[in-house]
Amino acid sequence: MTAPALTVVRGGIGSSRTPPNNTDVEQALLGILLLYNDIYFKVFEIVAVDDFYDPVHGRIYDAIAKTIEAGHVADGKTLRGQFDADEALKPLGGGQYLVDLAASVITSINAEDYAQLIHGLATRRRLIAFSNESRSIAFDQSAPLSTGEYLITQVETKLFSLAERSEKGGPVHIAKVWDETMEQIGEAMKGKSIGLKTGLTELDKKLGGLRPGTLYTIAARPAMGKTAMGLTIATNVVMNGARVMFNTLEVSRTEIIERIIARLTGFPPKKQQGQISIEEFQRIFDHTNETASWPLYIDDTSALTIAQIRGRAIRQKRRHGLNLLVIDYLGLIRASDRQINRNYQVEEITQGLKNLAKELQIPVLLLAQLNRELEKRDDKRPILADLRDSGSVEQDSDAVMFIYRHEHYLRRAAPQRNEKETAERFAEREARWNLEVERSSHKAELIIAKFRQGETGVVPLGYEGWRFHFFDLSAASSTPAD
Repeated sequence: MTAPALTVVRGGIGSSRTPPNNTDVEQALLGILLLYNDIYFKVFEIVAVDDFYDPVHGRIYDAIAKTIEAGHVADGKTLRGQFDADEALKPLGGGQYLVDLAASVITSINAEDYAQLIHGLATRRRLIAFSNESRSIAFDQSAPLSTGEYLITQVETKLFSLAERSEKGGPVHIAKVWDETMEQIGEAMKGKSIGLKTGLTELDKKLGGLRPGTLYTIAARPAMGKTAMGLTIATNVVMNGARVMFNTLEVSRTEIIERIIARLTGFPPKKQQGQISIEEFQRIFDHTNETASWPLYIDDTSALTIAQIRGRAIRQKRRHGLNLLVIDYLGLIRASDRQINRNYQVEEITQGLKNLAKELQIPVLLLAQLNRELEKRDDKRPILADLRDSGSVEQDSDAVMFIYRHEHYLRRAAPQRNEKETAERFAEREARWNLEVERSSHKAELIIAKFRQGETGVVPLGYEGWRFHFFDLSAASSTPAD
């Protein structure tokens, strides 16, 4: 057996031609590995067991890999016994086939080229299978939820998974990881965040920015401003040039734009509905060119499943690029099986989002609602136990943060005069309440309750409800437009 020429047998979709393969190259690579075990560590990240066209060759490669990884010698003699009884090898001499493979080797210099070719041919075969599977999906009229978008999402997800197979992962030598980490530390020394800057200075200092592959959860009770927080961070990130997709499962995309207008101009949505003057309309219009250049993409489709969110994020990254995914909010994501317990549904969702962050190497910011039990406590600052439905939110999130605005609870508890209370006593009590409201006015706390990469703590923030905007307390506040 001589070293093979790098030729390819080609096949086509819907034809009877043989799928792309080169068994001579497969034989050559296996022979090299049986003779030179060290070569395995140069090719194991390139070629996998199921890349071999001949199933017998795949089984031989698997046996070689397992034997070498166990610290033993893998050659024709040590592995022969495993294949003497292999029916597929009997016409070729059984286990003697392995001995012959090693004996035919002339040089090991082409091993990596052979591995690349085997993997490339396997990719071609998978593309043919993908094409045929796509045809089957299109022809299957009995498929559930068989809308055009659903079918496209199915196909795109499969194509992305196929593309991922060609991106080899696996262990990386410490020297490379060390260099990458030192580069990050060096950037941080220069005052640059490792991750995307949220635009909230103290939060960026504590988190180091929003890092790729990380799931961040921000939770709050209703009316605390969780959508405003998500939108604040999203627009801050966008204005720094990063690409953001904002999944709003609760409010419409036009409502999101109204809130962005409120932030930019100070005109709350209520004023935008018929109370805008010609001059004020021009002020809004003046922001058109600015916002039109923002790489912000808004998806207001309701009741999406985690699979649909994943498919749309994959599509977004491939078509336009994607640096941050914001989802508003967890409770409105639909489970794939609504018959199972809600805790298991939430577990499926949070695990799916964590996997998506790692898969796309982007930060995912998930907004969530807290359960109402905290409303029964005197101290209404949230704690991890207040997370709704499932402990998986805490478990799967790399960071969990809570929004707390003391002003909100104070205003709901405005003092009322008791029947037996004197006017003087009530006035004193009301004055204390007014003072406390004034001190807490336009202020918020972002409580970092869990952070895998650092310390927990509280980030003090300013909040302008009419602008749906959180900001650093050092920044100047404004007053609402009438």
